[in-house]
Parts: sequence; structure tokens; C-alpha cells
Amino acid sequence: MDPRFASGSGPKPYSSGGVGSRFVSSDALEEAQQKKEEERRAAYARTGQAPPPTEDDQPYDPRTLYERLQAQKAAKQEAFDEKYKLSNQFRGIDDEESVFLSDVQDERRREEAEKKKKELEELKAFRLSLPYTTCLVTLHATRDARRAQSCHAQESHAASSKAATNSDEQAGSNSSAEITVPKSAAEKATGDPIAPTSER
Repeated sequence: MDPRFASGSGPKPYSSGGVGSRFVSSDALEEAQQKKEEERRAAYARTGQAPPPTEDDQPYDPRTLYERLQAQKAAKQEAFDEKYKLSNQFRGIDDEESVFLSDVQDERRREEAEKKKKELEELKAFRLSLPYTTCLVTLHATRDARRAQSCHAQESHAASSKAATNSDEQAGSNSSAEITVPKSAAEKATGDPIAPTSER
């Protein structure tokens, strides 16, 4: 026999005290769970977040784990598709933005009206100063045109007089050719065209 058991010191292997000390009642378990839950809620309260639901808070779902995961996956895919759908990419203009855009448009119209008014005033001032300038330009243009016309007239007169001179020269040369006949030797000596060329 084991000397420890013989003397009576030490734990006895089959004593009721050993089994009883390892037994925990359901009240103690519930107390421990409540204490743990309070600590968890206090920790989430310090961070400012809501604690996630526990399994006890969720309703009973008779589906298998695979079916539940497939349902979650389909829900996530649907949310993703909805988020990135083309019609959801663009949002409408709210009231503040529409007021701002209308103000910008009014400002642009005002600036364009001022610009147009200024251009019209400058154009009017230019047109008022235009008659004097136009007269000068017209005067210079008329003078230049007259000069060009007179030069052209002089050139045409010179050309016509030259042509007339040329025709007169041709006519004169033709008439002198008709008038002038070759002189004979007697004619050249005496200078008398009727003088006989030879004595008979």
C-alpha cells in the first residue's frame, strides 16, 4: 500500500470531497456567463461600438451552413452589383447645387451682356470717328485713282500718238517714195529734171 494513504495524510482517491470540489452548479455557470457578458459590453461601451449579436440573440435557422453561406454570398453580390450599376454611378443635383449653378449662369450672362454692351459702345465710337477717316481714305483713294487714270490716259495717248506717228511716217515714206524718183546723171549735174539727158 501507498504510505501516503496509510497514514491518512493527503487526498483520498475515492473520497466524496474530491468529486464534490470539481462539481459546478448551473447557478455558478450562469453567474460567470453574466459577468463575462457585462465585461464584454463594458469594453464595447468604452470604444463606442455596439457589441455584435451573440448566438443566443439570433433566431434559429434550420438551414445548413452551406445554404446560409450561399445566401450571404448572393446578398453581397447583389449589393455590389447595385452599388456599381451605371444608373447608380451618377446622382442628381440637389437644391443647393442647382442654386449655385443658376447663380454661376446668371453671372456669366451678366458678364456677356456687359462685354457686348462695351463692344457696341466702342463700335459706335469708331463709327462716329469713321466719316472723317473715310473721307481721308476716300480722298486718297480718289486721288490715287485719278493719278492712275491720268497715267493710263497719258499712256494710251502716247501709244495712240506713237501709232499715229508711225502711220504718218509710213505714209510719208510711201509718198516720198512716190515723189522721189531716181535722178539721172544730168539731173544731178544740172539740177533740172527736164533737161535732156543727151544732146541730139
